[in-house]
Amino acid sequence: MATTAAPPYERFMVGTLHYNAPEQLTGKGQYNAQAVDTWALGCVMAELLTGGPAFTSKTVEEHLLELSELRDYDVGSKDSLAFGGLPGLSPAGREVLAGLLAFYDDKRMTAEAALEHRWFTGEDD
Repeated sequence: MATTAAPPYERFMVGTLHYNAPEQLTGKGQYNAQAVDTWALGCVMAELLTGGPAFTSKTVEEHLLELSELRDYDVGSKDSLAFGGLPGLSPAGREVLAGLLAFYDDKRMTAEAALEHRWFTGEDD
C-alpha cells in the first residue's frame, strides 16, 4: 500500500498517509514504532470491516482533522458513529478495534494484548 509522495515532501512522513498514526503526523519525529504499527493494523481492520478505506483525507492537515474527529467517538461503543457504526461487529471485536485505534499512543492496545483478547481466544460474546 506504499505510495510515492508528491512534492512538497512532508517532513518526517513515513509510510502511506492513511495508515499514519496521529503521533506521526505532528512532525515531532519521535514515536513508538510498535504503537504506530498497531495503529496501522487498526486501519486495516476497519477497512476489512467496512469494505472501503478507513480514512479519505488528502493532506496531513486534513488527516489530523479526520483523526481528531475519530478521537471524539468511542469506537468501542455499539452506538458509535465511527466507520458507519460497524453493525455486524461483536462487542469484543469493537474493543479490539477501539484499542488499536486509540488516539493516544500510550493508551493504544499492543499487538500482544490484541492477540490475547477474548475476540481472538474464542471467549467472544
